[in-house]
Amino acid sequence: MKPLSMMRSTAYPLRILRLFLLRTLQILLVACTVTPGAFGQGNTNLSATSNGRIAMMSPQFQPVAVTSQYVFITNTPNNTLDVIDPISQQIVRQIDVGIEPVGLGIRPDGKEIWVANHLSDSVSVIDLDSKSLTFFQVVHTIQDFDPKTKATRFDEPVGIVFANNEKAYVSLSSESQVAVIDVAARRITKRLRIEAQEPRGMAVRNGKLFVIPFESNNQTQLSGGKKEDIDGNLVTFYAWNHSIQNNNVLSIGYVIDIVKNPQAPDRDLFIFDTESDELIETVSTLGTLLYGIAVDSIGNVFIFYTTKDKTSALALREKIDEPHSESGADAASVSRSQQDQRLNGQRFNTSESSCVMGTTRIGT
Repeated sequence: MKPLSMMRSTAYPLRILRLFLLRTLQILLVACTVTPGAFGQGNTNLSATSNGRIAMMSPQFQPVAVTSQYVFITNTPNNTLDVIDPISQQIVRQIDVGIEPVGLGIRPDGKEIWVANHLSDSVSVIDLDSKSLTFFQVVHTIQDFDPKTKATRFDEPVGIVFANNEKAYVSLSSESQVAVIDVAARRITKRLRIEAQEPRGMAVRNGKLFVIPFESNNQTQLSGGKKEDIDGNLVTFYAWNHSIQNNNVLSIGYVIDIVKNPQAPDRDLFIFDTESDELIETVSTLGTLLYGIAVDSIGNVFIFYTTKDKTSALALREKIDEPHSESGADAASVSRSQQDQRLNGQRFNTSESSCVMGTTRIGT
C-alpha cells in the first residue's frame, strides 16, 4: 500500500467536486435578480452587493494599503480600487480594475500600486505618480495564458509583495505557485512551486520571501482509498463507492474516520531567498488554515490561523540560549551557530475562552 498515493487519489476528486460546487453556486448567484437598494432598505437578497454586483466571497489578503497621502482599499464586489483621503475620510476616486480585487502591493518607490484580481486572473498596475498624465489610471494588466489551450496560467492571484523596485511576487492560489515578475517588463520570469494547497499570504523582509498556504494540511486524512487497500488503519472504506458511485457526496449517515498519517505532508511556511529565489526553509506544524502573515524588522514572523476549535495567532522565532531584548543591535549580535538552531513556535489564542500571549522570532 502507498498511503501518499492513496491520499492524493481520494483528495483530488473531492477538491474537484468542491471547486465545481463553488463555481456552480457563483453562477446561480449571478443569475439571481438583485433587488435595488442596500440591506435594510428593501433588499432581501442574502448576498453582499455593491452597485448591483454580487460578491463571490473571494479571499482577501492585504486589501488595504497606505501612503503618505492616501488610503487604498480593494472594493471587492464593486471591482474597483477605492482611494480615500484620510483627512476628509472621503472616497476621492474609484478606479475600475479586474473582477473581484482582493490584494494590494505598493512598489517600494511608491510610484505604482498593484491589484490582484482574483476572478479575472490578473493584476492591474496603477500609476501613483502625481506628475504623470496617467496618474490613478491602470497602465498595464498582467496576465498569462497557455498559447495552445488559451487557458489562464495565472489562476486566482491573491497576495502581492515586492522584493525591490525590479522584482515582484504574486501568489497564484489555484496554481500552488508564486509567480516571480519582472516589474519593468511586466512578465513572469519564473514560478516558485509551493508544495501545499492555495498559497495566499506573503511577506518580504530582510532579503527573504515568506509564503503561507491557506490549506497546509496537518498530517490527517479521510481514511478512504482503494477497495483492495482497506486495512482498518489508514484505509477504512472504499472511497470510490462512497464518494462517486452512490450520490456524489460521502454517503449520508456513513461514519468517516479521520486518521493521522505520518507520511502525509504538513508544510505551513515556505522561506525563499529573494536574491536567488531558492527555497531556504520549510516549517511545519504551525496550523491548519493560515490566513495572514506579517514580519517585523528584526525577524519576528506572525501568522494568523485557525484550527478546528479556535482562532489563534502564532509567532515564530529561532531557539537561542541567551536571553535577548527586541532591539536591532541585540538581534544582529546573535551568532550564526545560534541562528542555525531549529525553529520553535508559541501560540497565543484569540478565542473567547482564553487569551495567552507569547513572543518568538526567526533570526535574520
